[in-house]
Amino acid sequence: MPIQFAKVSLRQVFFLALTFAALNLPISLSSQTLFPDLGGQRVGISGFQFLKIPVSARSAALGETGITVINDATSIYVNPALAVEGNALDMSFTYATWFAELSHASASGIYKLGENDAIGVGFIALTSPDMDVTTVVNPDGTGEKFAYGDFVGSLTYSRRMTEQFSFGVTAKFVQQSIGSVSLSAALFDLGVCYRLDIMGIRLAAALQNFGGTSRSMGSANVFGVGEVSEFIGVNPPSLFRLGISAVPISDEMQSLAIYTQINSPNDNATTLGLGVEYLWNNLLALRAGYTFGKDEQTIPDFGLGLRSDLSFGKFQLDYAFVNFQTLGATHRFTLSFGDFKF
Repeated sequence: MPIQFAKVSLRQVFFLALTFAALNLPISLSSQTLFPDLGGQRVGISGFQFLKIPVSARSAALGETGITVINDATSIYVNPALAVEGNALDMSFTYATWFAELSHASASGIYKLGENDAIGVGFIALTSPDMDVTTVVNPDGTGEKFAYGDFVGSLTYSRRMTEQFSFGVTAKFVQQSIGSVSLSAALFDLGVCYRLDIMGIRLAAALQNFGGTSRSMGSANVFGVGEVSEFIGVNPPSLFRLGISAVPISDEMQSLAIYTQINSPNDNATTLGLGVEYLWNNLLALRAGYTFGKDEQTIPDFGLGLRSDLSFGKFQLDYAFVNFQTLGATHRFTLSFGDFKF
C-alpha cells in the first residue's frame, strides 16, 4: 500500500512551520549576547537529582520529547494531562540498570473514572546494594553496612475539559536517604495538552517538581564533629517543558510523527529536544531523539516498541538506549498492559 500523506492546505503547512520555529527560537537566541546562557551559574543549586531520570522508555528513546504523546501509565511522570487518554485501566512497569550499580525501577497505574476523568498512582525507586561503612580509623570497613535509596510516591488526577484540551496534576512525596539520614519533600507536577485537527498537531506544557525545600530526619556521626542531626534543606530540580508534535505521514499501515520540545530547568541550561517515531502496522515502532545543549549528548538516543493484542488485553514493550559521554550507556525497558478483558 503506498504511503498516504495527510491532506493539508498551504496555510496549515505554514502554521506548522511557524509553530516549530517559535519553539526553536529561544534556543537560537540563547547563544546570542542579548540572552546569555545562565546554565553554568545555576548548576548545583538544587537536590533530588534522581527526579531527572526519565521513567518512560518511549520518552527516553525520543530524547525525552514525549510530553505531547505519552498516554500509558507512565504519563503520570511525563505529563499528567495525558493520563485521561488511556484505556479504562492501564499498568506500566519500568526497569533500568543505572550507573554505579544503582537500579532504577517504577510501577504505575491509571484508572478511568469516566470518559473525561482519570486517577493514577505510581512508585519510583532508585536503590543501591549494601555498602561497607568506612572511617578514617577503619578504611577497610567497620563491619557495618549502609545503603542509598531514593523513593517517590505519586497520586495523579487528569481531566478532559473539551475534545481538544485536557489538564492533569500529580502530587508526589519524595524521599532521599543514605544510611540513617533522609531528606523528604512534597512536590507537584502540572500539565496541559491541546490538540488540533491539523496533521495531528499537539501542543503541551508541563511544570515538574514544583514545591518547597526539603526536611531532614535522622542523624549521622561526622568525624571531627560528632553527632549531627540538623541538615540544610535542598530545593527540588524544578523543570518547565514546552512541546509540540505532528504526524505529517499517516495511513492504515504506517505513520511518522515528529516531536520538538524545550526544556528549561532551574539548575542548568535550557535545552532543545527533537524526536522522531515511525510506527508500522500499529505493531512495531522505531524511535530516535537528540537533545541540543546537553553536554553529555554525543549520539542520538534511540529505541523501539512492540505492541500486541493478548487474550486478556493489550501488551506493549518499549526499549530505550541512552548514552552518556562520561558515564557510558544505559538501557531502559517499559512493560505496559491495558484494555483488560475481564
